[in-house]
Amino acid sequence: MQFRVLGPFRVESGDAPVPLGRRRERCLLALLLLEPGRAIPMDRLIDLLWDGEPPAKARRAVQAHVARLRAQLAAYPDAPTLRTEGTGYAVSVGDDRVDAHRFRSLVAQAVHRSTPVERRGPLLEEALGLWRGPVLADVAGARVRERVGQELEELRLVALESWLQAELELGRHRERMPELARAAAEHPERERFTALHMLALHRSGQTAGASAAYARYRSRLIAGTGIEPSSELRALHTSVLREDPLLSVPAARSEAAVVGARDLPAPIPDFVPRPGEQAGLDELLDAPPGARLAVVHGVGGAGKSTLVVRWAHLRAGHFPGGTYHADLGRDGARPAADLRELTGRALLILDNAADADTVRAALPADPEVTVLVVSRVALESLAVHERARLLRVAGLTPEQALELLGTVGRLAGAERGTRLARIADLCDRLPLALRIVGCRLAADPQHGIDLVLQDLVPEDRRLTALEIDGGDAGIRAILDQSYRDLAPAHAELLRLLAVHPGRVISVASAAALCDRSPGETYSLLTSLARSNLVVRDGTDYRLHDLVRIHALERAAAEDPPQARIDAVRRVADWYLDTAYTAYPLLSPRAAGPLPVEVRTPRFPLRFTSRAQATAWFETERAGLAAAVRALAAAGLHRQAWQLATALFAYYHRRRIWAEWHEVYQTALASARADGHLLGLAKILNGLGVASKQLGRRGEAIAYYQEGLAVARQHGDPLTIGPLLINLGGVYNGADEPELAREHLTAALHLAGYGDDPRYATLLLLNLGHLDYNDHRFEQAAGHMRRGLEMAGHSGDTHTTVYLNHGLGEVELQLGRPAAAARHAQVALELAQALADPLRQAYALDLLASATAGTDWAAARALWQQAAQLSDGLGHALGPDIRAVLAEGPGSCPESLREQLAKRRFAVNRLP
Repeated sequence: MQFRVLGPFRVESGDAPVPLGRRRERCLLALLLLEPGRAIPMDRLIDLLWDGEPPAKARRAVQAHVARLRAQLAAYPDAPTLRTEGTGYAVSVGDDRVDAHRFRSLVAQAVHRSTPVERRGPLLEEALGLWRGPVLADVAGARVRERVGQELEELRLVALESWLQAELELGRHRERMPELARAAAEHPERERFTALHMLALHRSGQTAGASAAYARYRSRLIAGTGIEPSSELRALHTSVLREDPLLSVPAARSEAAVVGARDLPAPIPDFVPRPGEQAGLDELLDAPPGARLAVVHGVGGAGKSTLVVRWAHLRAGHFPGGTYHADLGRDGARPAADLRELTGRALLILDNAADADTVRAALPADPEVTVLVVSRVALESLAVHERARLLRVAGLTPEQALELLGTVGRLAGAERGTRLARIADLCDRLPLALRIVGCRLAADPQHGIDLVLQDLVPEDRRLTALEIDGGDAGIRAILDQSYRDLAPAHAELLRLLAVHPGRVISVASAAALCDRSPGETYSLLTSLARSNLVVRDGTDYRLHDLVRIHALERAAAEDPPQARIDAVRRVADWYLDTAYTAYPLLSPRAAGPLPVEVRTPRFPLRFTSRAQATAWFETERAGLAAAVRALAAAGLHRQAWQLATALFAYYHRRRIWAEWHEVYQTALASARADGHLLGLAKILNGLGVASKQLGRRGEAIAYYQEGLAVARQHGDPLTIGPLLINLGGVYNGADEPELAREHLTAALHLAGYGDDPRYATLLLLNLGHLDYNDHRFEQAAGHMRRGLEMAGHSGDTHTTVYLNHGLGEVELQLGRPAAAARHAQVALELAQALADPLRQAYALDLLASATAGTDWAAARALWQQAAQLSDGLGHALGPDIRAVLAEGPGSCPESLREQLAKRRFAVNRLP
């Protein structure tokens, strides 16, 4: 059975058409065939089949459509099976039975670097012959066709461009003139068709016609967008007017005239030394024959060519055979044959290399020759097969960027301050961007810095500020070229990465963003990293700011706004789903129910241990915080505060108070805007905790009091209880025992809370602390021992640390330092297992106090560890410990124990 979706939808069994009845049923089958073997969720099918406006009983209608399709297909033995998977449907069918997948396969074969041009044309012609009209022309509306067929349509145009290119390479410019003229007229937005048409006209002796074609294209482009054609098309037009022999038919010109080698370009006088990169190039000087090939790659504007040319001038004495430079970046150019004839200790620079095959065609046969390839892409194929070294060139260091800006901008040393550093960062510290800005600074030394900052800070103006001669060159032009070289799937992912709320992007979150599998997403990210459009950061990825801004521009031009909104929503749902399912591994107290708006991701992430969950929160920390802000900014307030509540346990364990406070401030505004009482109470409670730990006790009390009033209005005891306990704790610390006991007792008698082991442990700890402050040490010990017993049932390791610490404090006050040391040791080991630095510092402090009376040297070492940990957290424990150490061990062990017991009671640091 054969399926045709490239045009009106047709199904054939043998040579006979298969009637499938209703339009919507045929559309349903066609949608499944476009994604064979992959289940399409019911919600997406409904959205596509009814173009976003489904009836009330759409789900039942889809089920009926599927049942009828199965019945109709059952009559044909060669029909595929339509399967139910989860809440969606899938169909398994070989690629050779669906014209769209045969089309993709033929194009992939044709454009593979190993395919000769003589074979490329017929493959592409066969692929294009499969098209009979727009995708699903008779079963889907224009909007749905755009959503499901846009990638195929783009690939069709790429295939048409490649076919016409191949035909011109074979000298068939006259035969293909009608197709070229039609393509240029039907697709005026695609510059490549115009370039090929101009080239064919010129080769046919119609140079005036080629110039007229350029003028028509330029007029349309300026009228529609206000921008000039690309530098490549302008260069082609100039070559046409000059009747450049490089434009002749490849077979009709000598190889030596294609891309000639010449002496090195002059070095840039204000080059800033790059010791690391230059040292990497120096290693080639002592490399054995056959290992003197390197690929110098990096994002456009990183200064690759400048670096290589400068190094070549500095090391020219090492190459008695001469230094040569060839630009492989000319449109349609091929390398000269005489490059392969170079011998001996010579240096050849192959600049602007687009692919490995072009480089291979130019590599000298003599292994003595040193070859430097300059490319925006990491040509790993050369590393694998030709033993090339890969040397990545990134932006300058902050110091190098300031030096370049100051030199080009003619700024004195005193003027190279923080504002200049800000300018360098806004330029991603790319040499080309810095030179453009430096020239502006030199032209207006009085106001230059202020004006440059005004243009660079707004993201929507930054790339325009980094242009040269009204768009003739600059960062945007370079990024345009890199973007045009991407395959459609890579370009789509790059555009989506630009709207990701985080700056450091994990593979899993990127997969959720683009709605692809993690494996497929990883492959795409790896390819983008090879193109130097994303940077690998450990196991994660990030975009240069200028690349991100450019990708946002392309997204605004190519994608409907809803596509970007949907992408942000998908990654937000993924963050929410993962954070909520990870929460119980960090805390025995649940995060609460998932909001109804969250859709379970297609590829959910699950953990089986606390370590895995903690590692995920660590990895995604910046993205999670950014997601809260992005959701709030997008008006998705319920998702914003829900995601913030899912961070409570992680922030509490890792003691990230300042960030906690900042994120929860954003979430508080969202909770108020959403009007959700439970959410508002939870966020106010979290803000109270963060404020207390930041030493803002009055602010904490205000948050807790408002939160308690909201929680009582809502009526949920599991939300009221923590606020009562936290208020009791903060009043206890504020030396207001009556208010503390009032709130803690209210929590104790709260139905469904005070008797629940998950919550009562923290309540008993606070009651023990209150008794401790009243010098009722035995009663305090009783509360804490009962709390430990309940924590054993609930598995609350976190509160177990607190309770052991509390019992140690009580034992120290009762004059039993050995017992205090035992509890402190347990607290220390548990805190280490939890990776809780503050509780480790507290336990070390207590253990030192219990040890000091018998072994001052050991106690001193423990205190020094505690001070180091607390200093890393910015906590007041460090200065307190140093004051103890400054006083020394005292006159006798007994007086020392009393002194330390008084100190520990005074610092009042149990919860």
